[in-house]
Amino acid sequence: MMKVIALLALLTFVTISFPKFCLAEETTEYMLAVLNAHPKIIERDDITITRFRYLLQNIRSNTKDKPTDKGMGSAILYMRDELQKKYGVKINLLEFTEGLNKFLNDRTIKPVFTEALTWYALFYSKTLE
Repeated sequence: MMKVIALLALLTFVTISFPKFCLAEETTEYMLAVLNAHPKIIERDDITITRFRYLLQNIRSNTKDKPTDKGMGSAILYMRDELQKKYGVKINLLEFTEGLNKFLNDRTIKPVFTEALTWYALFYSKTLE
């Protein structure tokens, strides 16, 4: 339980940012698609950009606090990276975001985004053990 509280506190009070190679003027969905495809290069009309756009919009509509795209993208990326570090498993960013979206769609009450992300990450980590 203390880990959950620590993760919530970290996600609530720390500003998480994208890696330095992501340009500030790029959209969040484009940056997520680039990071998902890394080291491959994607085109500006790649379908994963559209998919990330949809997922971010859907996740926002299913949370109580309506976070920004950049805030959601940064937090999702951070949580995915933390899971990878802890378990040493390559986790696909698109699949992780799809899972979070499904997790939120299954809720009857809209949670706060950081709480939902933390609970999903804990749920996801149990599948890796």
